Order: sequence, then structure tokens, then C-alpha cells
Amino acid sequence: MTSEIEKGSGNVFADLGFSDAGEHQMKAWIVTHILRTMRSQGLTQTEAAARMGLKQPDLSTVLRGRFRGYSVERLARCLSALGDEVRMTVRSRDGVED
Repeated sequence: MTSEIEKGSGNVFADLGFSDAGEHQMKAWIVTHILRTMRSQGLTQTEAAARMGLKQPDLSTVLRGRFRGYSVERLARCLSALGDEVRMTVRSRDGVED
């Protein structure tokens, strides 16, 4: 049996054919950081949810990757509520960063 390996694009959501792949990738990145921050602070889901203004079951759903109902901005505010600083950087094609 032979298997072919296809190199991914760097965005699994694009590889899976999601129309909003860039947005999904950004949301996944933020959610990953929410989980890392929770772990580093030793927070339970209940404690973290309270800080973020969410219900624990809603946070659990988000942490399992079901974040379609959440905007990038809302997830960023959740991360900020845990004490992390969130910044957005835009880099143009010619390498200039703002």
C-alpha cells in the first residue's frame, strides 16, 4: 500500500475548503492562547469564563473548537480579560509593518 502526502497550505481550514479560512485560523490562534493563558494561571473553566463574561458551558464549547458564533474581536476581548495584551499587526506585501 502506498500513500501520497500532500503538503498543506499552512491553513488547515483552507485545505479543508472553508470559505472563511483566514478568519477561522485567526479564531483558532486566539482560542489556543486563551487555553494556554488559563493553564499558566491555573484557572478552571468556571473561573476563566467568569472573567471573560461567559458561561462555563459556552467556554467549553469554544475550547473544543466550536467558535463560529464568536467574532475575532469578541475572542480577543476574552483573551484580554484574562490579562493578555492583544495587538493586531498589519504587514503589507512589501514588508512594511504598521
